[in-house]
Amino acid sequence: MFASALIEKELLPLQRRMAVGEAMEILNGFGLAHLPVMFDGKAIGVVSVEDIYTVGLDEPIDEFIKTEQIFRVYENIHEFELTRFFGQSNYSSLAVVDAADNFIGIVSLQNLIHQMTMRFSHIHPGQEYGGIITLEMRSNDYSLSEIGRIVESSDAKILALYVGRMEENSPMIEVSLQVDRPDVKNILASFERFSYNVKASHISEEEWAMLQERYNALMKYLNM
Repeated sequence: MFASALIEKELLPLQRRMAVGEAMEILNGFGLAHLPVMFDGKAIGVVSVEDIYTVGLDEPIDEFIKTEQIFRVYENIHEFELTRFFGQSNYSSLAVVDAADNFIGIVSLQNLIHQMTMRFSHIHPGQEYGGIITLEMRSNDYSLSEIGRIVESSDAKILALYVGRMEENSPMIEVSLQVDRPDVKNILASFERFSYNVKASHISEEEWAMLQERYNALMKYLNM
């Protein structure tokens, strides 16, 4: 999905000549900490609630417009890139522009996360949760094709995958993947067989309940 498809039509930009009071009313109405500012059809910056909440309501927002960080993205960037831009800017919303830099709408971090969760996590009524596995490795050792083969060797498929660096300038990365089955025991065994470091795994509520039941039975047996 691209940025243009994530635009929320109800989100309106602030205007350069707005007063602080009007800007605060719009920000609070949308429940956002940041909103892009538009002037003459262009996105010219962003205003933050933190910067204006103690300012007089009649003051213009002009002097509080920030332009030093990422505040706009192009309509054709993929949602993965959009996630990176949100992380770099720490803003709760970004302006979306076309190739000529014309303002076309706003996308919020909240909506991006919601849309990605709904599609990649497959969380729908009546549908079973898939298992989640997090691997830790050096970035030089990362191979998507090999990870895919290991998962598929256990008759499973990858629904979603995210790669993130553990610390800035660190050679170590975390690879989190969701598979299409809640029972990941065989997949974990396959990763361990290929010497992968499994940092964490998450199983379904049903499987956790079964494991808890077995544990309680064992404790009862040991206490006899």
